[in-house]
Amino acid sequence: MSLNWVEIDEVLGELSLEGSFLQNVRQADYHHFYFEFYSPGRPRQVLVSLAPQRTRLHEVVKRPPTLVRAPRFVEFLRARLMGAQVIEARQLGSDRLVLWRLQTKDGVFDLWIRLWGGAANLVVTDTEHTILEAAFRRPAAGEVSGGLFDPEAAFAAKPQAPAKVFTLRALDDPEGEAGATYSRRLELFYAGAAVEDVEKLRDQALRLVDRRLASLSLAREKSTAKLVESHRQDDWKTYADVLTSDAWKLKKGDKVFEGIDWRDGSTFRLDLDGKLSVHENAQVFYKRYQKARDGAEGAQRELEGQQAEEAQWHRHAEHLALAGAEELKAFLEKHRIVRGTSGKAKDADARPGLTFQSGPFTLWVGRNAKENDALLRRYVRGNDLWMHTRDVPGGFVFIRAVRGKTVPLETLLDGGTLAVWYSKAKTDGRADLYYTHVKYLRRAQNGPLGLVLPTQEKNLTVVVDRARIERLHRDREESE
Repeated sequence: MSLNWVEIDEVLGELSLEGSFLQNVRQADYHHFYFEFYSPGRPRQVLVSLAPQRTRLHEVVKRPPTLVRAPRFVEFLRARLMGAQVIEARQLGSDRLVLWRLQTKDGVFDLWIRLWGGAANLVVTDTEHTILEAAFRRPAAGEVSGGLFDPEAAFAAKPQAPAKVFTLRALDDPEGEAGATYSRRLELFYAGAAVEDVEKLRDQALRLVDRRLASLSLAREKSTAKLVESHRQDDWKTYADVLTSDAWKLKKGDKVFEGIDWRDGSTFRLDLDGKLSVHENAQVFYKRYQKARDGAEGAQRELEGQQAEEAQWHRHAEHLALAGAEELKAFLEKHRIVRGTSGKAKDADARPGLTFQSGPFTLWVGRNAKENDALLRRYVRGNDLWMHTRDVPGGFVFIRAVRGKTVPLETLLDGGTLAVWYSKAKTDGRADLYYTHVKYLRRAQNGPLGLVLPTQEKNLTVVVDRARIERLHRDREESE
């Protein structure tokens, strides 16, 4: 059961947050956030739960385990609001909407806590009511960065009906703690309530959505950068046109050309290949133009596809917040990451190396010759893909085959990046790789442990993308 507005007022009165300082924010799972406040002589740890049917906030004593890597919203709060002083803490009427107004050296920020079951959220705005970040991004409701969020104006504009009558639930004092605060009684009440399996499934599904949205955000940034770069296409065409028209000024062997841009009268300078004729050099720039033009079309299509997919995953999040157990199971099965609530599969505990996920594909990484050999002998199959750095010692990467699916370029790049990262080429940040199916590997007779001889291999050069490797490790940590 969630808190009613009378209970929220009671808790806010006990907390007396005005004048205290926000010291830290942690997240235990998808729905539970812990805010640590300090004022002289009184540290407080406040839980904000956005779990459906259990929306609440109250002080807690017990420090729960938190996620290994801070999610996006917590990272934002730590970057922007650490050390902020609470100058106001109140509920908006009887709407179960709590405002914490925070003062930092950079200005005043509002942290809104909406405790409305399936619509629960945490939203940070500036003084102009512009959303800076939200725990759950919901485009359909306008709750995304850059949107407007002004509950006070909406509250003032609507007719105010008499507040529905609620009372404080009668909760027993904990044993040996006569006269305990209402927050303390709430903490023990909810700690004693069993967490249903459906909530475990919901948390798993929503974390999957959050990871996918983080990956799409990185991909969208890359596509935007490619689109910006492709805007130079007109430059290359103009330079080639000018070079062609001024060909009479040059002779074969010239390595530099200076021309005038017809569009604005500015001067530009081109480096030429002295072994080519002027017209052959012009063709080089025409090809750059064509590549940039085609790249612009591809980047635009990528961006539109990513934006559409982001909107779809946001709709998933809104639906999952209220979905039942069967719908949650179906969602997890569809996206191929169902895990039993009892823990990992037994063979995962015995299998050596590291496990990563790339879409529906599982990647196994050996970190040394012993792990490489063990994975190759006991765990992989003939149609799995093997990757390794060429002429550089390193770990094997195996991409597990998925029936009916071809390994896409993104998964190849994920595997290649891991192969470079777990090799002696890590410090260089790039390496040449080769890859082939496991069935085309042969262990070297009388050779050192882990040495294999591949056939029918293909080549790939990989430059380590920092965002890619961080995403792979973050997803791995969150899945454990």
